[in-house]
Amino acid sequence: TMAFYSQALPSYTIGDTAYEDIPRVCEPYGSTAVVIGGKRAMAAARDYFLDALKDSKIKVLDFVWYGGEASFENGDALIENPAVQQADMIFSMGGGKCVDCVKYVCYKLNKPLFALPTIAGTCAPVSSVAVMYYPNGVMKETYQFSHTPPKHVFINTRVIAEAPDVYLWTGMGDTMAKHFETTLAARGRDLAHGDAFGVAAGIQCYKPLVKYGAKALEDCKNNNPSFEVEQICLCNLVTTGMVSNFIDFSLNS
Repeated sequence: TMAFYSQALPSYTIGDTAYEDIPRVCEPYGSTAVVIGGKRAMAAARDYFLDALKDSKIKVLDFVWYGGEASFENGDALIENPAVQQADMIFSMGGGKCVDCVKYVCYKLNKPLFALPTIAGTCAPVSSVAVMYYPNGVMKETYQFSHTPPKHVFINTRVIAEAPDVYLWTGMGDTMAKHFETTLAARGRDLAHGDAFGVAAGIQCYKPLVKYGAKALEDCKNNNPSFEVEQICLCNLVTTGMVSNFIDFSLNS
């Protein structure tokens, strides 16, 4: 029997000026920060990020490339980086592999992680598990589990709408699969609260895609952070992350 069950729910801000909420949310965690990200992601979001911090108490020590792969090797190299060691808080700026690599770093250093997804391709910014890879890009059978998801996720829909639309497209495919995976895997099972909640929430990994997906993809092609893009970002990032956090791995694929 399980002695206790603990669940930390994700916290997020979404909108085309979502970064403006960073000082309010993050200043209680300290005064120094480091950004770890992808090269293209940092090029796309850096100015928006720095503009939001202009009048804040948070000083950015450095922008550091995460290494291009969510590997323990890249994570260990980041842990040795002086700016990473000195920072009170860490921001991940990029896609799923970036934030998963930074989850490992923050777990090992016991530092607060804030996610800045620049694409809406996976639920990684909201989930507490990190999928890790070998340096050559082959997925490992070893996952990195954190006790909590990132402290807060800042979903800037303008940055996501300005990214290549293929990422939103693949994110919708990944999200829709979550509904069918969990529904089929749960058939005939007597589900406890967490699994039952996750399977029920999985319905929302399907319905909004049907309703808003086509318009959102068209708006993303036109770099328009519309209401529909916002709804799909919430679906791809937040709803799927909630499902992942609640359900057992046996229901997840």
